[in-house]
Amino acid sequence: MAAIAGRRDIRLLNPIAILVRQCQQTQHCLNCDNVSHLVMQTASAESISPSCQHGGRTAHSTFTIPIPITDNSTCSISRQSDSAKLLKSSSLIIWDEAPMMDRRVFECVSRTFCDITGSSKPFGGKVVVLGWDFRQILPVVNKGSEADILSVTLNKSIIWNFVTIFHLNKNMRVTDDNNCFANWLLRIGNGTEPVFSEIGKYSVKLPTALCLPENDPECLINAVYNDLNLNFADERYLSERAILTTTHENVDKINAAVLSRLTSSTEQIYRSADSIQSDSDINLYPIEFLNELTPPGLPPHALHLKANTSVMQLRNINPKSGLLHGTRLLIIKLGSKVLEAKIITGSRAGDIVFIPRINLTTTTDSGLPFIINRRQFAVKLSYAMTINKSQGQTFVGIFLPQPVFTQRQLYVAVSRVRGYYSGLHFMLGHTEKSTEDIPNYTDNVVYQSALIK
Repeated sequence: MAAIAGRRDIRLLNPIAILVRQCQQTQHCLNCDNVSHLVMQTASAESISPSCQHGGRTAHSTFTIPIPITDNSTCSISRQSDSAKLLKSSSLIIWDEAPMMDRRVFECVSRTFCDITGSSKPFGGKVVVLGWDFRQILPVVNKGSEADILSVTLNKSIIWNFVTIFHLNKNMRVTDDNNCFANWLLRIGNGTEPVFSEIGKYSVKLPTALCLPENDPECLINAVYNDLNLNFADERYLSERAILTTTHENVDKINAAVLSRLTSSTEQIYRSADSIQSDSDINLYPIEFLNELTPPGLPPHALHLKANTSVMQLRNINPKSGLLHGTRLLIIKLGSKVLEAKIITGSRAGDIVFIPRINLTTTTDSGLPFIINRRQFAVKLSYAMTINKSQGQTFVGIFLPQPVFTQRQLYVAVSRVRGYYSGLHFMLGHTEKSTEDIPNYTDNVVYQSALIK
């Protein structure tokens, strides 16, 4: 199901899941993302859409997909297990944010379904509804080239030959008086917005009204989080705002700046317990060195929190209660062993949850020559986030001290809002050939061969 950003495929996928559950009282409907009763809605590890799905869970959690994935991988589900019985009895799988997943993940799940059902058809003959927008971010390939990224996209899979495409054409996010913005957004996503090659290979010009004149992150924070001290505990205010940027370093910088503005009588710094997984490397890397590292996907060693701060969950701790990767929460109480928080996004918004410390490890593709074990609360501040994790915000600031570096990050960032003047603000760095007199140029990286017509 192909939906351009704003066509709101979730508004259609959720009713489909509900209808199937009502019609199939004796069967289960899987809603995977990134399954449960299951409507299966899947998304990549970077996506936060499971929390937007009714009964949604991540694909990796539901199917126990192995990490790292290979061309011959299969899921860790035996034929006699309860999970296999549940998957075999399901009548529908809804898998959202499909293009963000490596094609080998779909092939792995398909092989597992074939093994469980005894059928040679893709996914064991199950009906699978895929939600996608190929204008959005494609699978992440660590230090990969354009060819490397395109080789693992869904439309390069053998499963693609069995896919029937349905298009959603009406933009439900952009109002009728913002058609100009919708057309500009489409040009950004399709890569047809004029490129100024004299500025840079991918340089496009942004509307001047969207670009802040001052090159100071504090000005961007003021634009997005206006009246923060009056609304610091307002769940709706926090859930619909975010500053988006490209790197974790920039995210940490913005989050620290916002946190410093909050006045709270209760604050605490939680320090993690770090170690090296391999015994042979223990003496090579002192604990102090490990404490200084914050690899992607891990919380910092020194986690600074205040009461009523906004955080994001970094792991799937309890999918049934809404503690999913990417869920945004408001910290209510800072305990020594657990954090009390309220969910502010997704179908579980308003629920009170308790977050414990857990053991986290880095992945083999973290870029480090060793694997870190870190015991810490699996949360981080969420006033700013990477573009890959953005979803559900209405008032957005885009902080680009360096241009975007991969496929359609610019499109994903600008598609969060409803129009030109609906809370979208840019703060840009300068390209080599630009000056302070022409600050509103940035890169728009588009791989044309990845587009699905």
